[in-house]
Amino acid sequence: MISVRKAYSVPSVWIVALPILLTVLFVVADRVSAAPPILMKFSHQWAKDDLRDQWANWFSKGVEEKTKGSVKFEIYPASALFKPNPQFDAMRQGALDLAVYHIAYAAGKVPETMITMMPCLPRNYQEAMKWRDAEIGKIVEKMCEDNGIKILSWGWMMGGIGSKKKLIALPPDTRGMKMRGAGKATEDMLRSAGAAITSMPSTELYFALQSGVLDGLMTTYSSFQSFRLYEVLDHLIVGRQNYVFSTLCGIVISTKTWAKLNAEQKKAMLETGQGIEKKFHDEVIQEDEKAADLFSKKGVKIHYMTDAEFKAWEEMSKNSAWKTFAEQIKGGKKIIDAAIALR
Repeated sequence: MISVRKAYSVPSVWIVALPILLTVLFVVADRVSAAPPILMKFSHQWAKDDLRDQWANWFSKGVEEKTKGSVKFEIYPASALFKPNPQFDAMRQGALDLAVYHIAYAAGKVPETMITMMPCLPRNYQEAMKWRDAEIGKIVEKMCEDNGIKILSWGWMMGGIGSKKKLIALPPDTRGMKMRGAGKATEDMLRSAGAAITSMPSTELYFALQSGVLDGLMTTYSSFQSFRLYEVLDHLIVGRQNYVFSTLCGIVISTKTWAKLNAEQKKAMLETGQGIEKKFHDEVIQEDEKAADLFSKKGVKIHYMTDAEFKAWEEMSKNSAWKTFAEQIKGGKKIIDAAIALR
């Protein structure tokens, strides 16, 4: 006996509805499976809207756009999350993700990093901006990464000498003067020139100058302005092509945080960091000129350092800070030589 089965037909309404239903299910599944954005804590010591705070915001916005929101940032200005020096250990431990950070702040634990705040090295912004792609840049990057932080964006800042009573244009002018340097290496140079050294944070400079604790100091032009030191100084040395003092201030990330990122996120950070370096340096050069203009209008006498004056400071540095670094720091001579090679 032959059995005949009746064909089963799918209702036409299901034929129409099924693709829509599947689309909805795929969208819901995709949203459920999508990872939430990585939220990173980003710290620095400067006031909101300071150039270095703007730099942090340029970086954050650029990375968020490139990663389509898979990486986001919470920026903590004015030491709201960590004081300047503890940021280094916080990043090494993974307690802090990123910081705008003077690399030489780590010198107490990684002495080699003092090369990034060495007097008369580099000489000016043009020389400084060659560092990242040269041998000295690779050395600096390795010393950082070997100690728990990675530089994502290089930002050099130059500084000068401010003084009361008299102009300090040459090393002998510091004899008998109570001076504050900018880090151990500049203090070594000033001490060799005959100055009496008093160390203190930037926040104490105004009162120290006002009360006579200091006669002069070295710091960045941004700090000269932000701490209103034109009210307590009589003279300011400005560089243009010749700077006695410079410092590498980078946007840096904890290597523990870096290891958690995927390839696309890492690429976005590196591209963004390098992409904003020229913008930062253009702005900081303008800021130096603004400092000279502001101080002049406030009655401070401005002196632009000459080539001959720079050479005198360079010679003093060679026989003091550079010599000490080369002799006392492991691999110090190689590091100094790599920096001098760009001159």
